[in-house]
Order: sequence, then structure tokens, then C-alpha cells
Amino acid sequence: MALTINTIKKTLLNWKERFFPERQLFVRSQGHVRFITLKSSVQISATFIAIVAFAWSMMVTVRYLTRDLLVESQQSQIAALHQENDALNADFDAISQDMQKKAEELEKRQQFLAESVESIAKKEPVAPTTIDTSTQADTQDRQDKQASDTSFLEKIIGTGSANASNDMDRRSRLQQVENTFLNINKNQQILAEKLVNQTNQSLSFIDETLEETPLNIANITKNAEENFVAMGGPLDPIINFTPIFAPSDADNMVKLRDNLLRLEIATSALQSFPTGEPAEAYYISSQYGVRTDPFTKQKARHPGLDMAGWPGTAIWATNDGIVIKAGTWGAYGQMVEIDHGNGIHTRYGHMKKLHVKKGDTVKKGQHIGDMGKTGRATSSHLHYEIWYDDKVHDPLPFLKAADNVRKIQGRYDKKQ
Repeated sequence: MALTINTIKKTLLNWKERFFPERQLFVRSQGHVRFITLKSSVQISATFIAIVAFAWSMMVTVRYLTRDLLVESQQSQIAALHQENDALNADFDAISQDMQKKAEELEKRQQFLAESVESIAKKEPVAPTTIDTSTQADTQDRQDKQASDTSFLEKIIGTGSANASNDMDRRSRLQQVENTFLNINKNQQILAEKLVNQTNQSLSFIDETLEETPLNIANITKNAEENFVAMGGPLDPIINFTPIFAPSDADNMVKLRDNLLRLEIATSALQSFPTGEPAEAYYISSQYGVRTDPFTKQKARHPGLDMAGWPGTAIWATNDGIVIKAGTWGAYGQMVEIDHGNGIHTRYGHMKKLHVKKGDTVKKGQHIGDMGKTGRATSSHLHYEIWYDDKVHDPLPFLKAADNVRKIQGRYDKKQ
């Protein structure tokens, strides 16, 4: 051990004598020569100080040079974070706008369904089955709780810049809103399908009622459409529905809208249908169609229904309308013709006395004349005709359909 220490000391001494031997500096000034002795320790100290100063200056230089690179790198990272943040905000804004559109469409559908239920309920005699509105009520409650305006979406989604701390929370809330909307849509679809079936039954009921008459939904809708004015709400023909979650999720709404429009037009047009009894007391003495003419004894077409009764029997208007003819009219004798609207007219012939004149507005069951045998008639009777679309038709199917048509009209009065 002592040998090792002595060896180290000897080595250091040799290193000092080799690199830092004692040196003398000669200085000449004003003819005098002086010398300065630089001891080894002074040289070593000076060298150490120089090395430290050089190292420090190099370190400072390196730090100064690398600082700009670090700042630039940090600025790049900050810019990237800002871009990512902006992209997140843009995504959330786009999702919020999409949610807003879905909310508006769901709200429009909800209003439409509520009005549809109310409209169908008013026509209960047309569709006698009961509408189950539990899903509609449940959906309405949900929608009331989940307001579908921008402020609602902002509360659910959140506002301001997206960041790591609230990004997942906002995504979670967005998913909750989406699930809520999906549930509302599901309930609306269930109710819409029920209402479509309900209106299909109502339309079928109308067509079955009119089956033996020349009228049907197709032709009365065609004739009434030009003058029909929609009443608004679900019956507004301009209301449109757009898909929300699937291309077909608006189909039931469109079917229901079209059914309600057809049903409204048909019901409105059938307000003109003559459902009253044309005479106070009668029996049918001759039916519509080919018969043996009582005067010529030849086969001839009879364009109406003969209802025989006592002279002076009251003749009644079979529906509301305007008198367009009143007076003596050829073979009809004293005759009244009433325009009930929507292409439907009724004629009452062979009357003994008239109680209305041309231009009068009459009500269903109003006394318009007395039974007689004026014109081409052999005995006291009423010759009753029904015209539709400028053609005369058999009145008997109209009389048979009258009870159901009154239900369609929403009337529960007597046949008169």
C-alpha cells in the first residue's frame, strides 16, 4: 500500500516537472532586466482556471445555441396541440349541428304525431278501434325533458375548447344524447306504424261503404283536390320528413301524412253525400234502370227512383246545398235541383208545390216541396235522382250507404 502511494506521488511529481516546470519570465524595461518566477503550483492553478473558464464558456454557448432549438420545438408542439384542439372543437361543432338537426326533425315528428292522434280521434266512427297512445305519451314526456334547442345541446355537449380532461366526458354525453334520440325515434316509429294501420282501416271503411256507389276515395279525392284547402298541422300537404338514423325511418311518417291527407279530403268531400230521406213517407214504386214505360209500354231506361206516397207528402232536401233549379221542367213537372258541392246534385220531380226558389240555400231535412204527380206521371210520387260528376246514378246504393256515411261525416242525426 505504501509502495502504491509512493508510486502515485512519484508519477504526479514527474507529470508536474514535465508539463509545469518552474519557469522564469525575463522582463526588460528602461534598460533594466527583471525576471518573474512562475512556480508549478501557479501554472497548474492558472491552467485549471483557464480550463474551467473555457468549459463554462463552451457550456454557455451550447446552451444558448440549443435554447433556440428547444423553443422552436416547444412552439411546434404548442402549434400542433392548438391544431388538434381546433380539430376537436370543429368535430364537436359538427356533431352538435348534426344533433340539432336530429332534434328538430324529432320535434317536428312529435308534433305531427300528436296532431295526428287528435285528428284520428275526431274521426273515431270511421275507425272504431282504440288508438294506443302510450308510446306517444311516453315519447312526449321524454321530449319535454330533453329540450331540442341549441341551449339544451350546449348543456349536454359542453362549450369552450376541448381538452384532455373533458374530451372523454363530452364524448360520453354525446353518446347519451344519441341514445336518447334513438329511443325517441323508436317510440315514434311504433306509434306511427299504429296510426298508419288505423288510417288504413279508416280508408278501407270508406271504400267499403261506397263500394256499391259510383264514388270511391280515388275519384272523390281527384274531384275535391282542386278546391280542397288543407287545414294545417299533419294535414298540411307540404310537410316533409327527412331520414334521421336510417334511409327508411321517415317512411311511416310519409305514409301517415299521405293517409291523413286522403282521409281529410275524402271526409270533406263526403260532407256533400246525400244521406237524408227524400220524403216523409213512401214506398219504392219503380227502381232505377231499364223498366216498362207506364205510358208507351215499351222498355225504357228509368234514370231515377220513384217513391210513391200520398199527395202533399213532405219532400225533404237530402243534404245541405244551393237550389240551382226550381220550377216546371219538362217531363219532371215541378222540379227542384240542389247542388250539394263536390260534383253531387239531387233532383226532386213531379212535385205538387214548391217551397224553395232558385238560389236558395237549403239545409238537410228542409221542407222543399210537396209530393204530387205533375209532369209525366201516372200517380202521386217523387222522382228522385242523384247526379255525380255530370252523370245520373242509382239512388238506392246511396240510401243504403247513408248510415255509414253519416258516421264518416261525424253526424248522428236522423236520416231526415
